[in-house]
This record gives sequence, structure tokens and C-alpha cells, in this order.
Amino acid sequence: MPANPATSHYLEVAEGRAIHYTQHQAIGEALGTVIFIHGSGPGASGWSNFKHNVDAFQRAGYSCVVYDQWGYGKTSKPTDVDHTLDFFVSGLIALMDALQIEAATLFGNSLGGAVALGAALDHPERVKQLILMAPGGIEAKADYFAMQGIQEMVKYPMGSPEFTRDVLANLLTLLVFDPSLVDNELVDERWLTLQSQN
Repeated sequence: MPANPATSHYLEVAEGRAIHYTQHQAIGEALGTVIFIHGSGPGASGWSNFKHNVDAFQRAGYSCVVYDQWGYGKTSKPTDVDHTLDFFVSGLIALMDALQIEAATLFGNSLGGAVALGAALDHPERVKQLILMAPGGIEAKADYFAMQGIQEMVKYPMGSPEFTRDVLANLLTLLVFDPSLVDNELVDERWLTLQSQN
């Protein structure tokens, strides 16, 4: 059962540019903070990506922060800036600064893994540990884009009429170890979020 998503918070980083996040307190003795950094893809958001993981980390004694990266979920989708790795890392560091988190464990998936690695390289004093799940930024670009799941993800342009809810459902089954975890609730959640990304 996923943890309660708690109340949404927004960090205004610049005029009209805000990062959406939720916070979840540790259960028992606090051992530190884990920041969950989601990947890219249709309908991606922090909560959609990590809602089934937060409770286990809380029970293990970790406070958790789940946020939506630039361009995803409820976070701003700026069109006046290049979405480089440095831009994504700067969003993470701004969030850590605002929440007065000196250092944290970074849990990054796909694009989030690349952001976690970028933060560790540029700001090593801010990173206690890395948990990387199919991280981007490790393999050569050609090898990365040769993977079936990535090929399916970039097959249709964002907003393309060919990218239907059924295509999304199929794509999600390629991105998980156990396809039975991709239920209608998850597909509906990602499909709704996707509408704000177009």
C-alpha cells in the first residue's frame, strides 16, 4: 500500500518557476533524508514513480522528499531555458537549500539517476549515498537509445495523436520488472499527468 502523498508544497525558485514536492517524516529514530528523483517519460512524476517506496524508507528511519523535476508533474514547465543536466541539478540543490537539507541520500531513476550522479559530482558534500535505478548518464547515448523501452518512449513526439492511453500502458509494462504492477490506476494517473506535459 503506498504511503499517503501528504500535502503538496511549492518552492518558488524564480519568478513564475516553482518546484512541487511532498515531505514524509521518518517513523522512529531519524537516520537521515532520502530525496527521490524520478525519470523522464510520458506522465512521469515523483509520486507516480516512488509512491510504493516511501513507506518502507520511513519505517527504516528516513525522512523522505518526493519532488517533480522541471517539466514534469505539478512542477513548472519552463520553455525559456534549455533542460540540461545542470538545470535539473540546480533544481535539486535549490530544493535542498530551501528545506535546509545539508546532505541526503539521493534515489534516482533513469533521468533522476543522471541528476543524482550530476549532483554527486558537482556537490559531493551534499550527497551521503546514491541509490541508482536504471540510471541515465552511464552508458553511451547510442547504447541507451537502443534499449526497447527507450525506443518506445521516443517513438512518438509529445502530444502526438498516435500516443494513446493504450500505447502508454504498453510502454509502462516495458519499464518495470513485473508487468502485473501496471494496473489501470497507474495508467490513468500517468495519462492524466501526461496531459499537462503536452
